[in-house]
Amino acid sequence: MREKYDLKTLIKAILNSRTYQVSSVPNATNEYDQINYSRFYLKRQIAESLYDSMGEAAEVRLKIPGYPLGAKAMSLAIGSPNYFLMTFGRVESRDQLCERDHQPNVAQAMHLINGETIHSLITTSGNIVDRVLAKPDWPDERRIEEIYLACLSRLPTTEELAELKPRLSGDETARKIAFQDLLWAVLNSKEFEYIH
Repeated sequence: MREKYDLKTLIKAILNSRTYQVSSVPNATNEYDQINYSRFYLKRQIAESLYDSMGEAAEVRLKIPGYPLGAKAMSLAIGSPNYFLMTFGRVESRDQLCERDHQPNVAQAMHLINGETIHSLITTSGNIVDRVLAKPDWPDERRIEEIYLACLSRLPTTEELAELKPRLSGDETARKIAFQDLLWAVLNSKEFEYIH
C-alpha cells in the first residue's frame, strides 16, 4: 500500500529477499529441513514448461496435434492430446495446477530415455546439433559450449569437457551421433528437468 500498489516495486522486493535467493544446495544446518524455507527444494518443471523448454533448448518447433507447428504447450486449451504432457502430469483444467502429481514414475523415465518427443528433438533437421556442426571454423569445445549454454545456461566444466572430447572423434556421421547423444544426455539431466 505504501508503494501505491506498484507491481515493479513488489517484484523487486520479492526477488531481493533472502527467501527467494536461498540456494538449493543443502548445507550441514539445513540438510534435513523440510519447512521454513531454509533452502530451496528442487522441483521438476511442470509438463508444459518442460516440453516447451526442451523444444527451445534443442531449437526445434514441436508439433502438438490440432495446433500449428511451434505452438507452446503453456498456451494449449484444456484436454489437448499429447502423450508427453499427459505422462508428465498435465491436468485437464488450469484450475487444478496445485493438484498435479509431481512424483516421477516409470512411464516418464522411459519416455525421456527413448520416447518419441526426445527422439524428434535430437534428430529433427535444423536443430541445435545441425547448427553447431554447420560451423566449420568452430572447434568441438565451442560446439559443446553452445549446447550447454542453450540447455543449461552455463559453460561445461573442465571435467565434462574432458569426458566429452574423446567421444567426438570419427567420421562426420559418428560425430553427428556423438553430438546428438550429448544433447540427449543434457536434456535428460536433472539439472535441465528441475528448477533449482
